[in-house]
Amino acid sequence: DVALKYKDKNGESFPNTIASICMAESSGGMNLMGDPTQEKGKIYSSLGAIQIRVPTARYISSLYPKKLKVIHAMTDIQLRKKLLTDIRFSAKIATLYMIHLSNTRKSYFSAVSGYNGGTRNHKYYKRVVKWNNILKRLKINF
Repeated sequence: DVALKYKDKNGESFPNTIASICMAESSGGMNLMGDPTQEKGKIYSSLGAIQIRVPTARYISSLYPKKLKVIHAMTDIQLRKKLLTDIRFSAKIATLYMIHLSNTRKSYFSAVSGYNGGTRNHKYYKRVVKWNNILKRLKINF
């Protein structure tokens, strides 16, 4: 229901996409920590069921400061803990990230690719679409 609350500039929401990203990223919350990467001397991992990095969460909170104002008061450690333990919090950030990508990219393909850090990520896009199709076959619609 979190993903239904927010819409892009065309009035579209992305609940099934967010659910599919959750399945593609962490097998539905089974893998809560992604591969670590180093950036500006710090090591980051994607965290939680929807695999969000701390810098990404902070970036999205800068774009939507009223919707994510709680992030501004958090330390990186507090934010990591929240991403790992609060699926609704992570879903809100992921949804707003997808809204931002949809508003700034030319296609759904490019927006979904962007969630994984690219502009033309066919492999990642196919994984998300695969999960979306599985949800449809199971008649799971959000």
